[in-house]
Amino acid sequence: MSSVIYVLLAVAVCVLAGGLCAFFLYPRDVKLDSQESMALLQPDEVHYRNNSVDFVITTYVNIINDNYYPTPVKSIAVSVMMNKKELARRRWDATDSDHPQALARSRVHLPVNVTFHLTKAQEPQLVERCDNQSPWVHNLVMTFV
Repeated sequence: MSSVIYVLLAVAVCVLAGGLCAFFLYPRDVKLDSQESMALLQPDEVHYRNNSVDFVITTYVNIINDNYYPTPVKSIAVSVMMNKKELARRRWDATDSDHPQALARSRVHLPVNVTFHLTKAQEPQLVERCDNQSPWVHNLVMTFV
């Protein structure tokens, strides 16, 4: 009878250990969140050339890691929208010198630089506004998704 109790106890300990391993090691979602999804266009740089504009914009992304182990960030896909139309889709890749890592059970505030090029053929009104000297014209709302 005592051997049956030992076997049941060993089975219970193994099931408990397996359950705990599955709970702590089973991957959870890593969430991306941005407090600045609707941001006034305040680009870091704007380069206007004949019939084209180059924008360099920095947006910030919160990475929420609910896992019990660190998760490296390799890339983030960012879309720049204006009036429900996609202006650009860029992929931000982590460089060798910049290895952001979402530590276990943490929240990371990560700056993401987005560079995109618009021509007059793609967005004629927007490119023309960039050449305008009036300050109110440059307060355009772009969405980062």
